[in-house]
Amino acid sequence: MGIFKKKVNFISAICPECNGHLELDSNMETAFCQYCGTQCVVENAPKKKKKQGKLEMVLDFFERQQNLRRQDKQEQQRRLEEEQRKHKEEVKRYWWVYVLVLIGIFGLLMIMSILENYSII
Repeated sequence: MGIFKKKVNFISAICPECNGHLELDSNMETAFCQYCGTQCVVENAPKKKKKQGKLEMVLDFFERQQNLRRQDKQEQQRRLEEEQRKHKEEVKRYWWVYVLVLIGIFGLLMIMSILENYSII
């Protein structure tokens, strides 16, 4: 069976809560301390890095640069969307002020015409 062919790499670690000795499976994302039951994140445990050749280093460099450019574009897009949202809110606010001023002017004209009909002014 394929399940028995998988090699398990254990990482030695110390529980952050009870300082107990842990053996964590590096293929797992999280594990639980057998002493206190605290959940531990395995991905933060140190892992061995294989030595990279020059080609892999160059490819990694370009991949990091590409990721940085992608993050910059996403940040610019987020800022643009935020500015557009603020602009829409500002326009909406000005329209409400405009409508309220028009209603006020119309109301004053109505009051003036009513007073004029009764010869008060």
